[in-house]
Amino acid sequence: MATPTAPARRLAVGLLGGVLLSGCHTTTPAHQTPASPAPAITESRIVATQPAATGPGLTPSQRLVALADTVTATPDDTTTALPYTYLHTQSWTRATNAITRADLRQWRRDTDGSGQEKIRRLPDLPGLNHQPERHEPALFTQAPETTTEHLSGGLHPYLPEPLPDDAPTLADMLAPRELADEPAYPRLLANGVVALASTQYLNQAQRATSLRVLAAISGITYRGQSADIVGRPGLTFTITADGSTSQLLVDPHSGEILAAHERLSGRRPGLFSAVLILERGHTTDTGTPPPLTGRSTGRRPNKDQGGSPMPLRSVGDPPLAFDSQRCPPLPSSELITRTFGGRPRVLPEVWAVPLHTASRLASHHREQWAAETISRDPSADDHVVAAAKRSIDRLNATRVALIGEIDSWVEQVIKPSGGAPLHTETIGSVVDRLAIAWVRWRRFSETAQLGPSEVDPSVALQQFTELTEAFDTLVLDIHEGRRRIPHWRTLKSYREPR
Repeated sequence: MATPTAPARRLAVGLLGGVLLSGCHTTTPAHQTPASPAPAITESRIVATQPAATGPGLTPSQRLVALADTVTATPDDTTTALPYTYLHTQSWTRATNAITRADLRQWRRDTDGSGQEKIRRLPDLPGLNHQPERHEPALFTQAPETTTEHLSGGLHPYLPEPLPDDAPTLADMLAPRELADEPAYPRLLANGVVALASTQYLNQAQRATSLRVLAAISGITYRGQSADIVGRPGLTFTITADGSTSQLLVDPHSGEILAAHERLSGRRPGLFSAVLILERGHTTDTGTPPPLTGRSTGRRPNKDQGGSPMPLRSVGDPPLAFDSQRCPPLPSSELITRTFGGRPRVLPEVWAVPLHTASRLASHHREQWAAETISRDPSADDHVVAAAKRSIDRLNATRVALIGEIDSWVEQVIKPSGGAPLHTETIGSVVDRLAIAWVRWRRFSETAQLGPSEVDPSVALQQFTELTEAFDTLVLDIHEGRRRIPHWRTLKSYREPR
């Protein structure tokens, strides 16, 4: 997790970080000619919002509930019987020291998870402080397109259908309730709603439920009416938590999330992720977008543009059918390490659960490192040390749950290999050690940059590198039947009475 900062600084990030939501206030509507192929914004479109959601004197939560109560159906809500769900998104995602850019169009057959994806990528942008600009969406038409055909089980929705129709149950599916006391919980919920909306078609009732989840997020604020970089107007809501500021642009009629972005403060400030949800709908086959029928996500961009993030899966989803000729059942250490700096917006679908969970493990170890530093400070007040120790126990409890999440997934997708020798640890435990080694190396490197350090960061890097090599060897041994994984569970719960 990003290190929490002072509220004033986090507010400054929120006010300055209007990445995709360009301020387009209703009383002084901007008259701009967007470089992208989206339609120009008219004042009447912005003003004609739902009165219940834009009236004076409402709290942000009341506005979202009012919008949830009055969301309108879209033409695509009437075509859900068609076999394929279609999504078109564009994304900007933080890598280690650059911003990646992707455009994804996805057709997923709802009955069996087969389908097609068309992806275009623009060159990475060095640095982290990029703000997506109005001309960028049109640039994807110039990028080469890669088409991937997925067999049955190759694509899955973010959450299994049918989605619950009550907000508390949906919230529990998006972010585990045991994390509710964590500083990052509001961020997890907001990210979960965005991921759901950008990877799965939500009908009228489901959109209303997701808005009620947002309404329940502690500290959510309303920033008025804005427009995104392709000129679509909406209501802007902001969530600041755990050193992160997220903004969501919501269509005032249909309740659809049109765009979202997240910026981080702290030691490595800048853009974390951004997404434009350009189209949603249903089709009879792959390769062809649904007919344009006035959907609220705006006029369809050039037909050669194509999308963004791939769906993640939940542990409870049916296991995917792996093609052993194409990939081993476990991701490489390189893919896992790539998630430690922040979850990529585009993840290989078959490994989405372990990669997403690995990212969360690294976040928890960064926070635990900070708590342990406080607990060892000889000048710290006893009450501060006690609070840090309690925080460490909470983090360890979450860590155990995350290790178990990976191990549960592994049990679904890896069949024991007869009499092969037993490895000494579960995969979840090994990924946990990878996350610890990565955080240790990064912390020592950061300390060394500030001045003389007692620890040589190259030693930590060597340990991390050796562990990644050992993990890749283990993955190969499992794939070729030379090693099997124990099905153990961590016995220590970190919740015993003291």
